[in-house]
Amino acid sequence: MRPQTNRLVGFFEVKGKESSFCGLLTMASEYFFTAELWMWDARKSDSWTFISVPPEESDELRERAAPGPGFGSIPVEVTIGSTTWCTSVFPDKKSGVFVLPVKAAVRKAESIEAGDQAAIALRASL
Repeated sequence: MRPQTNRLVGFFEVKGKESSFCGLLTMASEYFFTAELWMWDARKSDSWTFISVPPEESDELRERAAPGPGFGSIPVEVTIGSTTWCTSVFPDKKSGVFVLPVKAAVRKAESIEAGDQAAIALRASL
């Protein structure tokens, strides 16, 4: 089943380190979707947990977003529930989509774990 998605492009600025795009006022694409958290098989013992960005949004990110400093990553700001943080999404050659790492502190704060569905707001600088 394909996750529900919406897109919004525009300027945004929110006061506070956790709420602005890594402290910057920028033109950004914003994506909303729901996806399942999953654990990376190669690092299960370390409990590395990710969310796959849906294919349509991954394609648009590839075309529009400013690339980051390596591995084809794209810097993003993410919100799950009431938790917002800065990270990067990384291309996954196997699936053809970007994957979003969800750190332990976020999973704990939002009471989510691998196998759960999460509603995501993802912002990428253009």
